[in-house]
Amino acid sequence: MRKNSYAKVRLLDNKAAIKKKINMALYKKINKAAAAAQAEFLDYVKIIVKKEILWHPTYFSLVSHYRDSLKAHFGLPDPERRLDSIIEAFVGAFRITQSNGFFGRSVGGIYRLKSSFKVLFMPQRGWEQLTQMDAALLYTENGDILPWLEWLILRGDNRSLIVGYEIEMDVFNRHASRTGLAVMVERKRGRWGGRWGVPSEYSGTERNNFLTQSVLWALDKNSKSLLYVLKNAFIQGL
Repeated sequence: MRKNSYAKVRLLDNKAAIKKKINMALYKKINKAAAAAQAEFLDYVKIIVKKEILWHPTYFSLVSHYRDSLKAHFGLPDPERRLDSIIEAFVGAFRITQSNGFFGRSVGGIYRLKSSFKVLFMPQRGWEQLTQMDAALLYTENGDILPWLEWLILRGDNRSLIVGYEIEMDVFNRHASRTGLAVMVERKRGRWGGRWGVPSEYSGTERNNFLTQSVLWALDKNSKSLLYVLKNAFIQGL
């Protein structure tokens, strides 16, 4: 006749301690999944913002070879290369700056977990660093340095960035123009002479320029897909 075997299990912790250890293990796993989901969310934000920038009218004007374009106004001979560097630096500065770990509470007998995080799109002194990049500065044959990006995205409220000069389109001597589209010519008529500023339809300020607009438009257009990316990445990480 076969005898039944029995094993004794002795719990070294009480129920409350066991429950606490289980909760801590789950908490660590959930927060690890959340951190991975936030990283994937941030990568997706960078992708959609870059796409929105490339579709922005200001970007088109900067790279377009036509009369009265921003390429003509700034005299940018290689705008695509410059903008690639600027866009990469802009989105590369995006950060998750505050992430609150998951916390839970019982609602109607169901334990619900909540968490939150914030995305920083422009760090302190970020605009200054962006506009001082080599790609954001134009070195002229006369030895002058033109901060064209700063003029475009930060000083749009100044209609007289250059006094005593004007832009002249339809250049006859194309060798005198960096782009073959326009030249800056001296004008001394009247009390102040000529004036030049970024065309108003493209000019921006720190809070409202083609980069900040692209961020807002991207988030608005992709709100559902952003939520899906975050949710799916979190589930995959569990």
